[in-house]
Amino acid sequence: MTDTETVIESTPPNPSNSADKETNTWALIMHLSLLAGFLVPLAGLIAPVAIYLIKKNDLPGLVPHGHVIFNWIVSVIIYCIIVSKVTCDQIA
Repeated sequence: MTDTETVIESTPPNPSNSADKETNTWALIMHLSLLAGFLVPLAGLIAPVAIYLIKKNDLPGLVPHGHVIFNWIVSVIIYCIIVSKVTCDQIA
């Protein structure tokens, strides 16, 4: 290797302690639990809320993820109401 060549080593972000790993794991589970609604009706709404309520005191880093998920749930409900109003008005 010459002086002009540089080696850039990229390492993926690695949580330093087990609390960060646990927070990341539960955040991933919360986000993916939204897809549970495809298998069981309303499970995509109930599962992330239940996980958030159970784990929020143990893992404070989970709170921002919970807020994002709640925002998503509220947005989907609003969109469904708007779409149902528009389609019902067109049918009648």
